[in-house]
Amino acid sequence: MPAAERCERDAHIAEHVRSLSCWRDAQVLFCYLSMGSEPETRSLIESAWREGKCVLLPRVVPDSPVLAWHRVDDFSRLALSSFGMYEPVLGVHPIFPPSTVMELERAVAIVPGIAFDRRGFRLGYGGGYYDRFLAAFHGTSIGICFSDSVRDDLGSDECLDSWDRAVDILVTDEGVVR
Repeated sequence: MPAAERCERDAHIAEHVRSLSCWRDAQVLFCYLSMGSEPETRSLIESAWREGKCVLLPRVVPDSPVLAWHRVDDFSRLALSSFGMYEPVLGVHPIFPPSTVMELERAVAIVPGIAFDRRGFRLGYGGGYYDRFLAAFHGTSIGICFSDSVRDDLGSDECLDSWDRAVDILVTDEGVVR
């Protein structure tokens, strides 16, 4: 995708997310720093900071199937992980207690995916981290992707497992899909 088109599509996704009432009401944003061909998330994170939201970024816990969520107030002092994504540094960014994470209702989680279907199911990267997170998350989950990454039904492509969790809302550069 040409850089100018990519920037425009990224901006549309961010605009659509910020227009959601769940975004406006949220006090906490769970997000990730995008990599590769994923829609850019930095503008959403920066918007959350400007709006006074608590921003939490994930760190993969070594030898564990879970994500640790850390409060991050800027993009400095992040480290490149073995997965190729920037993460909070243990001991630098405070960990948000897991029990608190799951009790939050006025929270929004931006969820990554290679592709999504119209029901909100996602094709992830195979670790199951976000499915475990979503199984216990009480806030609103929002999947973001480019419109050409939306499929009718990933289940019919035999891409889904019994533990897969759908997001509550799917947003693309063309608008809210579900």
